[in-house]
Amino acid sequence: MPSQFIHGRALVIGVANYPLVSTLPGNVVDDARDVAALLQSPDLCGYPPENVEILLDAQATADNIRAGFGRLAKAAGTDDTVVVFFSGHGGRVETGPDANAYLLPFDCDPQRLRDTAISAADMTELLSAISAGRLVVLLDACHSAGVGEVKALDPAANLKANLDQKTYDALARGTGRVIMASCRSTEVSWVLGGMRNSLFTHYLLEALRGSGHNSGDGLVKVFDVFTYVADKVPARATQQPIFKAHEVENNFPLALDRGGKGVTAAALTPGLAPRPTSLSGKTRLEIQDGLVTRWERVAMYFDVPLPDRYAFERASSPAGRLLDWLEERKKLHALRDALHYLGVDDLVEVIDRNPR
Repeated sequence: MPSQFIHGRALVIGVANYPLVSTLPGNVVDDARDVAALLQSPDLCGYPPENVEILLDAQATADNIRAGFGRLAKAAGTDDTVVVFFSGHGGRVETGPDANAYLLPFDCDPQRLRDTAISAADMTELLSAISAGRLVVLLDACHSAGVGEVKALDPAANLKANLDQKTYDALARGTGRVIMASCRSTEVSWVLGGMRNSLFTHYLLEALRGSGHNSGDGLVKVFDVFTYVADKVPARATQQPIFKAHEVENNFPLALDRGGKGVTAAALTPGLAPRPTSLSGKTRLEIQDGLVTRWERVAMYFDVPLPDRYAFERASSPAGRLLDWLEERKKLHALRDALHYLGVDDLVEVIDRNPR
């Protein structure tokens, strides 16, 4: 019998048939339908169906979106994993009284964006009210219409059809919060001919179905999802997904992997998976030796400042200095997930053989 990802909750939004700005392909609504169905599937992601709310087209008014966030904030607890998915128009106004970044609900008026759209400040406030320990925001919000054609936001002439890094950074603020966006601020999110879903969402769905790298533990994890999407999307179009995270120190589960075959109760309960806070002498030596040519990637993962990295390089053992740096800052517990994310699975096995 499949397990259930009992701590999973989601708000899924898709808008294509805007009455006052350019419509988008029907794929955009299919994106939302398919994400919601996949999350709810007992044979795949395993979210309780009642924990997934979906708003499509005329349902996705500004008031209804805010109300959906309110219900999510009321229901979600600190042990929960929350997913917010938005597929539709997103953009920014750079000058004038409406200067801001916006997600466009169904009923937005391009002449009154401040009053009728969801601004970046609005989104930040709505997200901050959600007390979940893990919050993942998935944005496929800078759409084009198809190969060779970028769909404008007429008559919203002052609205540029993408979000900026400043907006992504703001949305990512908060403990345990992850933002995955479909493209860079200078790009658009493509809908390619012959595909049911937008390009980003197509590969997001594949990753959630278990196509991304996984450890066979019955779970789909957040870093693995992005690694898969970031590898696949640029191979099909000039589009590079982006990832922003704040105070996220482990590769936490996002959903069940194909119904959770082999998953343990401990793995489904946040915080119970063992994470080493120190390393025994033998384990430390094995990891130090294994990082001789790979320590810089680990340093980049942990955002080690450049002056510290230069100091490591001048030491007799840069990898040893890196391990000291992590231990001094109480970050060793995140080393296993960093190594797993970077594909250094031989050293993950070293930690698993000698947990501490």
